[in-house]
Amino acid sequence: MNQGKCVVEILRRFDMLDCKVMATPMATNMKLLSDETLELVDMTRYRQFIGSLIYMTNTRPDILLTPGVSI
Repeated sequence: MNQGKCVVEILRRFDMLDCKVMATPMATNMKLLSDETLELVDMTRYRQFIGSLIYMTNTRPDILLTPGVSI
């Protein structure tokens, strides 16, 4: 499995194929506020997604060094 196919499979699994690409997902100096009106995040699904990303970057270090992507 090549890196592109691995990334597409993770995005497909978590219904994120139509997401926009961003260098930084949010402002780094933004203060977060609690909002009880929003629905809760499914923690199992969130952990599976984060685990998939960690696994992918640990097993495919070339993804971290992709030109044009800042860390």
